[in-house]
Amino acid sequence: MEGFARGTTSWRDDETEESIEEEMCRVKREFKSEKQPSKSSLSGQVGDTQLEGEKAQKKVEVQKLMEDNVKLTAVSDKKEAHAASCSD
Repeated sequence: MEGFARGTTSWRDDETEESIEEEMCRVKREFKSEKQPSKSSLSGQVGDTQLEGEKAQKKVEVQKLMEDNVKLTAVSDKKEAHAASCSD
């Protein structure tokens, strides 16, 4: 009977070791998958980077338009002053 009991214990130990190994493999896979950024996360980052680039480009365009506006206002003011002086 002792031999049977030892055999059963050995079989249970093997089964326990297998289930522990399987669980460890599963945990390792989950850890690796959580450690790597997801595709949606990456696409979000790409989208954010693209939006930041577009925002910077728009700022440059707005700055150029503001400078052009200052120049055109100065030209317009000169023409109005000239027209006013001519009509006097």
